[in-house]
Order: sequence, then C-alpha cells, then structure tokens
Amino acid sequence: MNEMILRKIQLKSYIKLLVIIFLGFGIAMSFIFLVISLLGGDVHVYFGPVELYGISAGLVQIIVTPSVFAFVGLIFSLLSFLPFKAAMRISDGIRILGEFKIESTTTIQDITKEN
Repeated sequence: MNEMILRKIQLKSYIKLLVIIFLGFGIAMSFIFLVISLLGGDVHVYFGPVELYGISAGLVQIIVTPSVFAFVGLIFSLLSFLPFKAAMRISDGIRILGEFKIESTTTIQDITKEN
C-alpha cells in the first residue's frame, strides 16, 4: 500500500467520489430490500398511484434505491464541498492509503520536489 496526502481536490472529482460511495451504499441497501422481500418481509414501493408489495417491490428496489442514493450523493457533494475544502486546508490535507495510478505527465518525483 502506498500513502498519499490529499491537499486539494476539484469539485468534479469530489462529486464523482461521493456519488460512487453513495451508489455503492444504495446497491447494498437494494439487495438487502430484495432479500427481505424474498424472505416474505414487508417491502413497499410507492410511485404516485401505483403501490407495489412483496417480491415485485424488492425487484423494483434494485433500480430505484441506487438511483435515489446516487442523486442524494450528488446533492450532498454539492452542499459539503466548501466545508470539506476548508477542513482540508485547516488540517493540511488528508492522509490516504491505497494503490494509486497517476495519469498525467507529472511524476511522483516532481510531486515530491514541489513539497
């Protein structure tokens, strides 16, 4: 694992990051709803005048829940971007562990020389 300190992030990248996180959470939740409906649990979906119950509601949740969570992630990212940037500025960045691929002409040596 490599370590990197994230000091600045563009709005577009921040939106992508949060939408992917919320989408993943929405996918997990949709499968939980599906399993609950398959086990006979009480799962409901309301689309205006249309009401679905049981397994059909669980199947609809596979599409609806991730979509709703991705939209919520988009809204949340727009509302939290400036406070996140301020927190990063105050704390001098965020230490991230993982595998990274740099897709620009800047090399790791150039980055370390600047700091």
